[in-house]
Amino acid sequence: MKKIYKQFLYLFIFFFLGSSNLFSQINLAPSATPTCTTTQGGTTSGGGWNWTQINDGVNSACNTQEAFIWTQNPPASTDEMVWTWTSVKSINKIVFHNANATSRNMTGCDVYYWNGSTYAYWATIAIKQQCLDSATFATVTTSRLKLTNIRMTGTGQTSNPNWREIQIISGPSVNHDAGVAGTTDFNLCNNSQPLTARIFNFGKIKIDSVDLNWSLNGNLQSPIKVYANLASAKDTTIVINPNFSFTNSTTYNFKFWTSLPNGNLDSIDANDTLNYVLNFMGNPTPPTTNSYTQCGNGRPTLSATPNNSADSVLWYEQSSGGPILGIGKSIQDLLSLPLKPFMQ
Repeated sequence: MKKIYKQFLYLFIFFFLGSSNLFSQINLAPSATPTCTTTQGGTTSGGGWNWTQINDGVNSACNTQEAFIWTQNPPASTDEMVWTWTSVKSINKIVFHNANATSRNMTGCDVYYWNGSTYAYWATIAIKQQCLDSATFATVTTSRLKLTNIRMTGTGQTSNPNWREIQIISGPSVNHDAGVAGTTDFNLCNNSQPLTARIFNFGKIKIDSVDLNWSLNGNLQSPIKVYANLASAKDTTIVINPNFSFTNSTTYNFKFWTSLPNGNLDSIDANDTLNYVLNFMGNPTPPTTNSYTQCGNGRPTLSATPNNSADSVLWYEQSSGGPILGIGKSIQDLLSLPLKPFMQ
């Protein structure tokens, strides 16, 4: 019996250790095509030096430079690094093997993912100024990952950040994972405009249905049952209200989130919700003009009373704009010739 127990224990240990490897995170970078685009410097691979070595799996000791991107000082906000795969990958971590510990270090950037038609913001990460550091974020499933808005705020040289290797680490890959990735690109002046939510499929399998929930200023609104044929790493825009009515000078706190993709519990909660605060301005009510009568030549006084005392009044020569005559609730026309001024 002791022998049987011992064999069972060995089998259990082997199964436990072996199965844990099945769920270990792996470096996805070597299977991607890395590219970069910057505003200054060399043109190799679109702005990088030895850029094909950034994901070659060869990692030398610290204080060894293997690849870098050419940038100005500081880097332009449009400088970017992109990893592209032939199929979607689930990602939740990036490891930076910096070439140096005290100079030419990228200390932060924004992470964007490809949603099937464009790049969408996902996370902002910070990187310590040392030989090795990593950044984790909620799992995103995509075929392209972009790092942009690069920041270099540490000591030493603050241009041309360099590395020995950058690793893109796999995140939990699950079947049922949906979330709200965006909303309307609001106009701050239009009082009536569509209210939308962009649902993204972060999971491995197609989503046929999902619940879209939302609240306004903390008040829960009626949920929407969405039926869609949404493939993995694709998104769809849902119109919540085609003519949402906004009130001038009002703050709107929107919260959107998904639940029950394909009728199942969402496997990853961290990417379900989008919070959006809109400080709506609106179109101002036209000011009230004051009549003024003048005989003969002179400089007439132009005056108007805005509906909101904090508003400014701009006076123009033409109804379509043109030269500005002055700014203020009351001005003296600069011209003594007959003139028909306009205000805004």
